[in-house]
Amino acid sequence: IVDSSTTGAVDALNDARRRGAKIIVVDPRRSGSAALADRWLRVRPGCDLALLLGIAHVMIAEGLYDHEFVDRYTTGFDELAQAARAWTPEWAESMCDVPADDIRATARDLAAAAPAAVVDAGFHGGIGIAYANSTQTARAICLVDVLLGCLGRVGGALNPPTPLALGDLDPARFETPPVPRVPKLGSERYPLVDPVRGLCTTIGQSILAGDLRGLIVYASNPGAGYGNADAWLGILQQLDLLVTIDIRWSETARASDYVLPDVTYLEADRGVGTVVGRNDARVFYRSAVLPVLHDDTRPGREIFAGLAAACGVGECFDFTPDDLAAAQVAPFGVDLAALKERGWADTGVPLPSRTGKPVIPLAGGKIALASDVWERAGLGRVPGWIAPMVEPGPGMFRLISGNRPFESHTSRRLAAAGAAEVGSDLDAVQMNADAAAHMGIADGEIVELVSDLGRDRVRVETTPYQHPACIFTSAAPGGRALGAEGGGRQALGVGPLDHTPLRWDSLTGAALTQENAVRVEKITEHVDNND
Repeated sequence: IVDSSTTGAVDALNDARRRGAKIIVVDPRRSGSAALADRWLRVRPGCDLALLLGIAHVMIAEGLYDHEFVDRYTTGFDELAQAARAWTPEWAESMCDVPADDIRATARDLAAAAPAAVVDAGFHGGIGIAYANSTQTARAICLVDVLLGCLGRVGGALNPPTPLALGDLDPARFETPPVPRVPKLGSERYPLVDPVRGLCTTIGQSILAGDLRGLIVYASNPGAGYGNADAWLGILQQLDLLVTIDIRWSETARASDYVLPDVTYLEADRGVGTVVGRNDARVFYRSAVLPVLHDDTRPGREIFAGLAAACGVGECFDFTPDDLAAAQVAPFGVDLAALKERGWADTGVPLPSRTGKPVIPLAGGKIALASDVWERAGLGRVPGWIAPMVEPGPGMFRLISGNRPFESHTSRRLAAAGAAEVGSDLDAVQMNADAAAHMGIADGEIVELVSDLGRDRVRVETTPYQHPACIFTSAAPGGRALGAEGGGRQALGVGPLDHTPLRWDSLTGAALTQENAVRVEKITEHVDNND
């Protein structure tokens, strides 16, 4: 949260602490969020699942769960409780390296605060599918929140927000284009991919299967951000046509047949957006603050309208941005000119509260703690332990990634420049100080990370605040993704996916971004490398 969110989110976290909230952070490293926490649980990478199962065991064994919530809104508790007998804190400690006493204390603290308590998914916990067991981890997060009875409760897991529905163009004035009624890519291969939205990371398999021959990439970078960069660039080369629309010369752009340059968000009106708060629902209009700076760039909407016209369906885009914006705010009686002048307007639309009766969109309004659906998917009727796919052997480390306070999504150069201004080396990796000392590696020393996928030179920052089984690098691509320095030498740094083979999760289709193992080698060990 602290390393990747806005200052408003950090302020909210600090405000919660001042009001008495207790914050517990689960992370292999002492991140910015962990620095604000009351308790930091230094979990072994990829083993969050064991920690959650241990917490569930304590809550069930000690009767700390919300009995009324479980009785009213769930089925299968007895079967779950039987399975949970094996998830003792001592067993969990043997799997995840978090002391059993800390697991007990965490479970008791959560139960004491419930229902104003929640286990947040976290990007590399239940969201992101970094490991082969991440789907089961997400399931275990939901399990603990159910045991806390915190769904729909103040301070707990709030009910899903109700979106503010904008108006649409008048079909009598503007032709509505036909919408393809076929499942989106990925949903035909993976049971947890939404057939309405699809999943971008699964397009690689569609390309390899020959099902996808042409691709337009808009404001995205599969050549660096969807999995191992070398593997993805090789896949993209198999397309008959690759077009990129972007504001920068990304890895994907460099591999494209055509690059159509977009404008930055400051150079074009971005149209109508919505903000849904606790007590109001507002619309806002994002106006350009700069003129278009380069004659050969166009706003994305103009590019797509031009492509449509060239393909013979230009009539489907025969409207102006103002036509669309006016139609979007018309249901609220908002005047577009006034909205542009002020910037925002209150719609007056009352939206349901996110607290109250829990919203459970399942048959009978109950959560199946023992589920035939999950069993058919191969994850068992109740959650259980699944080990990560890759377990680094002796002398090996897992290369993990995450946010640091200087990031720019997939543009490592911009982030590194900002970090350097305040004396931080974004291209350095972090390593446990004891593990480094055992190998004779000093703080600031340049070493090589080695795997079957290559070797990368990196500068090491040693820290006592990191699990000894891992090496940490910034989430923004670097190393090989940055290319060579002057003289043809490889730039220092390693990308988070450079040593991770491209694999897709069998249920979600997501890339398993941290199923890897690397070896750390001192450069002095190579007689052919004297610099």
